[in-house]
Amino acid sequence: MKKMFFIFLIATVFSCNKNDDNQVVNLEINAQNIIGKWYLKGGTKNGGAFENHTHLCSTSKDYQEFLSSNSINFVGYDSNCQISDTETSGWQIIQGNILMLSSYDPLISQEDIYTILSITTEELKLKQTYETVNGVDVYEINLTRN
Repeated sequence: MKKMFFIFLIATVFSCNKNDDNQVVNLEINAQNIIGKWYLKGGTKNGGAFENHTHLCSTSKDYQEFLSSNSINFVGYDSNCQISDTETSGWQIIQGNILMLSSYDPLISQEDIYTILSITTEELKLKQTYETVNGVDVYEINLTRN
């Protein structure tokens, strides 16, 4: 009996001391947790295979930066690693997990709606649904902090 107790004690000590650095912890969906730079990792269309996004510049990745002022800046790089595209829009979280992006261009009245599927310290997963003439397309987009 003492031997069984000793084995149980050892197993308990080692299981409590194991390294949980790789454990993914979902964060609360709120503005504070979204603020910062996010790089496009890839995504899926209509439940298909995950496709990695290819950044044209190997040293600078395209990114979206969510600012605390509720602005979002997009910066895109070309294959010469020069900034080739920039855009600033507004953003806000509505109804708990709905992310709305609004164009600042007065000539374009556009709002893009995303469902925030999950957010961790390193990854943001979004879903966007488009109605097309052929039906509905559903995109899942993965962004990462690095």
